Amino acid sequence: MITRKINEHFKRYVDSGVKTLEYRKNPQSVAALFGTDQIEVDLEKGMMKLPEFGWFTAENVKPKKQIGWVAVIKEGDSFYIAIGKRGLSPYSEEAAEILPTADGVILAMPFIDQERIKEKMIAT
Repeated sequence: MITRKINEHFKRYVDSGVKTLEYRKNPQSVAALFGTDQIEVDLEKGMMKLPEFGWFTAENVKPKKQIGWVAVIKEGDSFYIAIGKRGLSPYSEEAAEILPTADGVILAMPFIDQERIKEKMIAT
């Protein structure tokens, strides 16, 4: 799923009446979503490249054509990734199983280029 599609899914999710206050109440829990047009994959080395993070070793690296989106999730002082399968909306019930949630709200937002999410993952 390309970034534009993720943005459309996010807009529909917010327009559906989701409690957006949960984003402000849980800013350190918000995942950053990357579209397939923002990532690179090296299967031979088991590595992935994301804006702001560069290349890193990742478990469960899949061929890019099987990836729908990638989420970077901060947990304490560490980061981990969740890989959504192709065709899966990041705002679906199935995605809620691998993304952070609060009071039933999926805490994930599209990544905005140039934002320093390593230093602050705060929803605006």
